[in-house]
Amino acid sequence: ITAFFGTTRLSGLRGRWFMKPHFSRKTTNAANLFKNPTFSNNIVNQTMKLSSPLKNSVVLTGSSGQLSQSIIKLWSSHPISMTHTLLPFSKSQLDITDPKSIDLKLPNRDVAVLINTAAYTDVNGAEINHEISYEVNALGPELLSKWAHNHNAKLLQVSTDFVFDGNASVPYDIYATPNPINIYGLSKRKGEESVIKKLPESSSIVRTSALYSS
Repeated sequence: ITAFFGTTRLSGLRGRWFMKPHFSRKTTNAANLFKNPTFSNNIVNQTMKLSSPLKNSVVLTGSSGQLSQSIIKLWSSHPISMTHTLLPFSKSQLDITDPKSIDLKLPNRDVAVLINTAAYTDVNGAEINHEISYEVNALGPELLSKWAHNHNAKLLQVSTDFVFDGNASVPYDIYATPNPINIYGLSKRKGEESVIKKLPESSSIVRTSALYSS
């Protein structure tokens, strides 16, 4: 897992660390993901470097979820809290599949970064609920990337190792070609592609497998 917050083209940001195939899935502590210096300091440093003094807000979508709750819990103890205000939005507060909701709820001028943790993560349910899976995992990132592009903001998209087929005999490296084999993986990959297309220089994708937290 890694996030180079816009320091290079996103096409080279497909997981700097090796990713295990599905048959040997690793878990990631959601709290440690934010505390990890490699992960969080890159975000902090690039945010401070590239955002203007007037852009001091970080929007967090899916704020009721596991990863977002850990970020919220740790935010005040992180140096970024001294210069940037965290703006968490739950599903009921911000519908990322509705452009009107995005335009109405997000501040227009002071957002430096959007962190999108909102997702439809029911892998089995996605095979039945195709529409909602694509709305949240594909359309949502597309709309957020458009908003970020129009407002000169950066986007951190949280994705999944399900964009791979899990058939690799060695750990996936940064050049591994995505090959999703189910609706969940396909919808998440579609979201990645939208972000890459719209924000090639000002976005990052973080792929993880399973999360755990206290």
